[in-house]
Parts: sequence; C-alpha cells; structure tokens
Amino acid sequence: MPENKPESKPKNNPKSDPKSKTNNNPKSNSKSNPKSNLKSNPENKPKSNPKSKTKSKTKSKSESKPIISRSRIIAAEYYQKYVQATNEATAIQAIKKSSAQLEKTISKISRKKSSYAYAAGKWTLHELLRHVIDTERVFAYRALSFSRKDQTPLPSFDQDHWAENANAGQLGWDELKKEFKAVRKSTEFLFASFNEEQLLQVGSASGNPINVLGLGFVIAGHRVHHQKIIKEKYLAKK
Repeated sequence: MPENKPESKPKNNPKSDPKSKTNNNPKSNSKSNPKSNLKSNPENKPKSNPKSKTKSKTKSKSESKPIISRSRIIAAEYYQKYVQATNEATAIQAIKKSSAQLEKTISKISRKKSSYAYAAGKWTLHELLRHVIDTERVFAYRALSFSRKDQTPLPSFDQDHWAENANAGQLGWDELKKEFKAVRKSTEFLFASFNEEQLLQVGSASGNPINVLGLGFVIAGHRVHHQKIIKEKYLAKK
C-alpha cells in the first residue's frame, strides 16, 4: 500500500513564489551559512593565539631582568668553594643548570646502588641525597626570610646530626628522587620571583652575613660539589 503523501499546496510552491525562493535559499541566508558568518563576523576571523603572545611577553620580561654582578655576592669564606663551583652569570641560571645535572646523575642510580657507601663511616647515596635536599630547604628558607627584610639571625645546623636522625632508609629511593625534583623546582620558582632589590638583601645565618644572591649560588654550588663526589667516589669504576 503506497504511503500517504501530504497534500501539496500550490501557494507554498517555491517555484511559484519568488519570495519563498529567496527565503529558502541557504546560500543567500547569511545567518544559516557558517561560511557567511565567518566573513561577516570579524570575531570569527582567525586570530593569533593570545596565550602565545602572553608567553612571549612573559619570557621577554624575565630575560630583561638586570644581571647582577657576581662581585656583589656576600657570603662567608666557608661558602666560597660553593660559589666558585659555578660559573653562570646569574643565580637562577646556576640553580637550573645544577638541577638538571644532578637529576641526570641520580636518575642512573639504581635502588640497590643507593645503599652503597664508598668507605666505612661515609654516607650512602641515599643519605647523601637526603642531605642535599635538607640543606637546600634550609638555604631556601634563609633566602626567603632575607628577601622579606627579616633581620632575625638564623641559626646554623649540624649536618651530621641531621643525617643521623633523618631516617633516610624509611623512604624508598624512587620517592626520594621525586622529592628532590619537587624541592629543586620550588627553589627555581623562588629565585625566579626575586627582583634586584630582594637579591641584594643581607641577613645573618650561622653568625655570618650573607645575601640572597649569595645563597642562590651556594645552593647551586652545593649541588655541584656533591655531584662531583658522587661521580668520583660512588660511581667511578675501580
């Protein structure tokens, strides 16, 4: 049985009604034609990515920060070996480079190898990395405190006493490596936030004057110092 077709109405026949033809033609109706919308609506025109502009502006602003001469570093004689272990122009450059280098070195050390000590009474690699993390947290706090113009003298700390009470073995080697990455990233963000005035702020730690700039290079140099020990004492082939 054929389907019932709706009765056609001549009045609505587009062929007999020129107005209907105009109204029913999608090409002539800009509202129903997405291509027409693109042409008529300037908001739909391709635009450059605002995020990329923001990113480039941010980068150029960061790069435009003045480089403070290393001659303006204030640090006790004891810390000069760490300062001299780096040769970058700025503290943030030294921090980032030392981060990448040490992270690359420890990434090659297995969990089994992390319990190795090259001599009796020496730290294991696990204990050494814990020491680097603890020390960086102390120095980073000192930098934060002095950058905020807090003149409270900060105490020293006994690294051996801290190592004995760190219970380093309770945390797995992989977890400790993740912790190091998190701490070093936090340090990078901290020093990237400092302006020239903050970097030149001076405070007292361990009974000696040191400025924020000096602390940045000490943090980087301390990593470099221990990375060298790891390569020469722990990883060197005998």
